[in-house]
Amino acid sequence: MLFDKNNLKFHGEHASGRWGRDGDDDILLIDFSNHEWPIFFMEFPEAGIGFSEGAELDIENTGEHEAALFGYAGEENPYCFSSGILFLKPGERQTLRITIFRDKPAAVGEAYPHMMGVPGRSVHIDLPGAPATAEPKPAVLSKLRIELEGGERPVQIAIRGASKFGIVNPLTGDAARNSYPITDRFGQYRHAEWPGKIREINDLIKENEREKEAIIKNPYAPGRNKYGGWSAGPRFDITGHFYAKKINGKWWLIDPEGCLYFAFGPSYAQPSCLAKTEGNEYFFEEIAAHGDFYAANLK
Repeated sequence: MLFDKNNLKFHGEHASGRWGRDGDDDILLIDFSNHEWPIFFMEFPEAGIGFSEGAELDIENTGEHEAALFGYAGEENPYCFSSGILFLKPGERQTLRITIFRDKPAAVGEAYPHMMGVPGRSVHIDLPGAPATAEPKPAVLSKLRIELEGGERPVQIAIRGASKFGIVNPLTGDAARNSYPITDRFGQYRHAEWPGKIREINDLIKENEREKEAIIKNPYAPGRNKYGGWSAGPRFDITGHFYAKKINGKWWLIDPEGCLYFAFGPSYAQPSCLAKTEGNEYFFEEIAAHGDFYAANLK
């Protein structure tokens, strides 16, 4: 366990905490106010995490409202990318996992240049000016924080446990060289299996057919215009472009035809995704044109 009742210090911004009991177990009860973005901070004795993927919190939503929780590890800077997200319905209990981003050890950098994630589940971010190190940093963890996204309603949660998870043990030297090539002809990781993994061209064709069937079964929402605006709702100035307007105290997007517009789902897509291949040719079983496996698979 990362902390318990005897060694944890905590405070909040528009949030408060207290210890409670559930049978024989101590649980940390947290109340988030209806502020737009409440934050709860936790500080505990340093715990070694040199070979751990990150921290995980066992959380239950004990309130009446759905909660969108963001978890962060360490200081805001430089490890602000060490984060996780969890959506909890009232009464639901799940694990919030916070992956620790760290700098790349020198041996790993030598084995896998230009890569952020490598076999062995090592995930890193290159900090500006940070030299390669013998051991991955951060090596210890003593702070966690939870933020409630877009609160504006009270939320109550219970933390039932906090611990480390996973093992970071990236391959180096001969072991790394024996793992090459890392990707197959479709740009997938060669050394793992998962449902839906593409093994031949015909699998791509089947996936395309399954996608067409899914689109037919899930048509567009009714009462929408070509921009996705609410055609059956109130109308506002038609400007020919999107613009923002405050209506009854809430900001909305208005589409080019003057209809209320609420965006959800993907907001950007392109028919390409370039992989860096120069200097890394031995990573690939077969290199797609320009390193664009996504475009090659689409074709």
